[in-house]
Amino acid sequence: MIPKAYGAGTLSSALTLAAALGNQTTDWPIRVKVRHESMDKTSVHIGLKQDLKGSSQSPEIQAQADGLWILGDNDERLMAAAQSVSRPDLTAQMEEPFAEGIDTSRIPHPPSTRIGSAAFTDLGLPISNLSGLGNQTTTIQLYHPPGAQLGRGSQLRLKFRHAAILLQGKSMLTLKINDQPIGSIALTPENANNGELLCTLPIEIVDSNSWLIQITAHHEVPNPDCSKQYEAVAWTTILGSSIISLKAGSLAATPYLEGFPCLRDQNGKLPKTLTVGLGSAPGINELSLAATLVARATQTNRENAEWKASLGAVTGREDILIGTLSEEDRFRPLADALMVVPRKVGWPIIKKGIALLPSALNDAVVIQAIRNAHGGTTYIILGSSDDALDRFINFFACFNGANLLKGQLAVYEKHGKLISIEAGSRASRSAAEEEEMARYGSSMNLVAIAIGIFVLILAIFVGRKFIKRRDPRTKQA
Repeated sequence: MIPKAYGAGTLSSALTLAAALGNQTTDWPIRVKVRHESMDKTSVHIGLKQDLKGSSQSPEIQAQADGLWILGDNDERLMAAAQSVSRPDLTAQMEEPFAEGIDTSRIPHPPSTRIGSAAFTDLGLPISNLSGLGNQTTTIQLYHPPGAQLGRGSQLRLKFRHAAILLQGKSMLTLKINDQPIGSIALTPENANNGELLCTLPIEIVDSNSWLIQITAHHEVPNPDCSKQYEAVAWTTILGSSIISLKAGSLAATPYLEGFPCLRDQNGKLPKTLTVGLGSAPGINELSLAATLVARATQTNRENAEWKASLGAVTGREDILIGTLSEEDRFRPLADALMVVPRKVGWPIIKKGIALLPSALNDAVVIQAIRNAHGGTTYIILGSSDDALDRFINFFACFNGANLLKGQLAVYEKHGKLISIEAGSRASRSAAEEEEMARYGSSMNLVAIAIGIFVLILAIFVGRKFIKRRDPRTKQA
């Protein structure tokens, strides 16, 4: 609950608190409602002291019968109180029903995928234990580093250990990425303690927006007894020292909705501060969508950040923008980059080449991913009505809905159907992949020619030296 009269500072503190809720409920769907009045005894009231009840002497953090109150004399003190409540290590110290906030710094988390080599442990991925007879599978979801141009030569070096008792010739480790088989290796006594499966990624997989890595270990043991449990003796462990190496190249780095909202930069790091842009007077559903998006962003990026709210004009440097399909003036600075452009009267403008019927926008929500001014991705969510935004919040709040978003443009239409669209054609993407292969091939041919010339010159040089040494002996004979 925020006061009816609020500024960007109050909203920033509210979004930071919403992000903390997502951080503490990583594996659960989450919807955050924003209102201007209390809903029940579990409400969280947040705002400046002069805007909410409370004198300048009242504690900044208060647990009362009608909910939790987070107050501040100014924007800085309010943010300090919100950040204090966002830290489990600090809330564990709050034994009284009141406390004062303190200035805190963000705890850094492991980076995500990036150009270059990174071990699984560097990416915050856990060690995977595959135990039991038959097929045992684990999956890892990774995303294309935003803004990074990749190319041929990317590899996945899977390191593992397994039980030496496994039946040789029938036990195997296999790897798939995006349902495409990439490699396999037999599980033998020789690789029981230091196994390694090295796979080069096909260019069409490198050119994907996300990578679903599926690792399957097939375990068989001599003389199995189905009445017994074999988890302790039939196992394979995928080690955290496994490495994914992404090579730079010429493939276009297009913005995408997979992992929405994926807010890390091309170095795999989450910016210290992230910004949500709203109109000058956003409605309740727009505020609730902003809070829910921020909570989900924390879950998706596996890290919390300090969130700032921007009210009014669009600068192009925001990370998330929320508005309506009729805000033509507000979104005019981004009109060239948008695929669906807001318009005051009539249907929004659908850019040429986008296979989308105007009627699909009736009472719908449009989600777009575009490149922003500092090289990252800006996500734009535009609703055609309050009801449409409310339906989208319910859809997005559950994991199944959020995970369905893909491509560069998506439309959540009034009947609950999700339409996903790639702005670029498959033909143009295939042409880019072929160009990258040709670029690599041409350079390797030049290297091969250079090596061949060097070897030839070396052979001539050695041959001449050998002939000169033989000449005097020839004359004496």
